[in-house]
Amino acid sequence: MKTAAILLAAMIAAPSGTAAATQSSEDSRPARTQPAKVKITRRGEIQLNKRIVSFERLTAELTRLKAVKGAVWYYREQPEKEPSAEAERTADAVIKKIIELKLPVRLWREDFE
Repeated sequence: MKTAAILLAAMIAAPSGTAAATQSSEDSRPARTQPAKVKITRRGEIQLNKRIVSFERLTAELTRLKAVKGAVWYYREQPEKEPSAEAERTADAVIKKIIELKLPVRLWREDFE
């Protein structure tokens, strides 16, 4: 977990608002894509934009975000405490996927909800 967290920290991006591939109809500036809000619960559930999703569904959304040059906001519940075994496994898998896709990510210390 610590190795993945260090790698993830190295990828921290600027705040939300990364440019998407689509063009605005009014001018040539790129439209903005909303970041995916990924939260790992104490029990190891994955929440994507306030909805519980499977790892497969999250992977599909992260892949889509990569195509439109999107970003991720990441938060794990109770970051000041050691995660449960399930939450740690889930967080590791999610972080590895974010790194694999080379998505910009912003780590949140407090819940973004």
